[in-house]
Amino acid sequence: MQKSLKSTQFVRLLKKLTADEQSDFLKHARHLHSGQKIPLAVLDYICQLGPEFNDDKKLNSSAAGKKIFKDKEGNNSARVLNSLPDLRKWLEDYLLMKKATNGSVEHQVLWANILAERGLNDEFYKLAKNLRQRILEKEPVEDKCFNRSLELNLLNYQHSMKNSQWPNIQFLEQGSHDLANYYLTAQLKIACEIANVRRRRASSQEQAPPMETPFYLPQLDRSTMHPLPRLYAEVYELLSKEEAAKFSQTIQLLKKHIAGISQKETHTIFSYLHNFAASQVRLGEERQLSLLHQLNVFGVENGVFMDKDLFTLTQFDNIIMVACRVGDLQWANAFLKNHLKFMPDSVQENAELFAKANIAYSKTELPKCIKLLEKIKPADFYNNVRIKTLMLQCQYEVDEKDFDMVSYCTALEVQLEKYKKQHQQVVRAMLNTVRIIKMLYRRRSSKQTILQEIDAAKQLYLKEWLISKANQL
Repeated sequence: MQKSLKSTQFVRLLKKLTADEQSDFLKHARHLHSGQKIPLAVLDYICQLGPEFNDDKKLNSSAAGKKIFKDKEGNNSARVLNSLPDLRKWLEDYLLMKKATNGSVEHQVLWANILAERGLNDEFYKLAKNLRQRILEKEPVEDKCFNRSLELNLLNYQHSMKNSQWPNIQFLEQGSHDLANYYLTAQLKIACEIANVRRRRASSQEQAPPMETPFYLPQLDRSTMHPLPRLYAEVYELLSKEEAAKFSQTIQLLKKHIAGISQKETHTIFSYLHNFAASQVRLGEERQLSLLHQLNVFGVENGVFMDKDLFTLTQFDNIIMVACRVGDLQWANAFLKNHLKFMPDSVQENAELFAKANIAYSKTELPKCIKLLEKIKPADFYNNVRIKTLMLQCQYEVDEKDFDMVSYCTALEVQLEKYKKQHQQVVRAMLNTVRIIKMLYRRRSSKQTILQEIDAAKQLYLKEWLISKANQL
């Protein structure tokens, strides 16, 4: 029996650790489980293939078994696979230990529980007082902070019941406030995701259905709301009502409170804002590009795009494209230099080539742009669409006789049709763009006809560029 180790729970979890964390885990396992020779041998072998674990051949259980147990008889593949449950348990224990011993809020709350259980009153009250302030005031807030604070307030109240004739109901009042904030934030995050999916689904239909407000969403008094649920309330209104003015208002509110919001929550809000702006651009609202670039600059200044687990290739590509479209090439170059390292190793070459191609196009270095694009191996459907869109622009402007523009466009249309069900909005916008580029290239239609086609297209990429090319006919 043989199996790819990449698909196992252990390797999938191990891959989420940084290179330093993987090295630390290996040292921890060697120290704590020194007598477990076979699992340690398997762990040593697997860790040598990190931190990305992309070598399919070596990560086959049969190949691993032959390499690890070269002097052993029997089913070496089974030895490897049978070691994985132990390794998974070691890794779980390691991560829990790190969480409970690194001075985190979780560690402090757990320690407060122990102090209360053991009756160490002075130590408990001192820790509990400072901890609630740390949870909601000193550290960046995310939704689970309210839950932690609630747990701490209930613990305080229960402890006061044991040690005083009159328990302190202030803890219950604070806990009630924590619960309200947690519940409201959770409601609004769910509402945002519902609105986002409905908006995407509506834009793929000819007639958009009315956007319904989730029945469980309460009336909101923004004047008394905590900044985190208030931000999600603004995002919800942006997504559900699609008011362009809300976009800039939400950005301003985020700028005001970003220091107090966790990176995870900030990244989620950024993602919604990016998706909204991208949909507006597909609808021809390219004036959003300048505001979107300002948002990206602000995000870079505040470290939003520095988490490998959150930062995606699509975001990286879009940030570069927007910077180039608004002409901020110096910033685009700096972003490429400083943020490429936050991309997974497997897509760094793709991201670098595409970024350099966009910068080259913006400098009208068209042959260089084409050569860079030809080197890229598309990572996914969306990445392929971005590459093909830029290639169409370059080839149209270069107008080389050796390049068959019509055949290229026709082949692209056939390819896009295969993805029509999965990616309706993007495919529709891309098909409209390709169709109009073909009209421009063939020069069989009048300028007025092409401009009318551009205006009539509900979903379209490169609207301003297409209008400028039509006006040159």
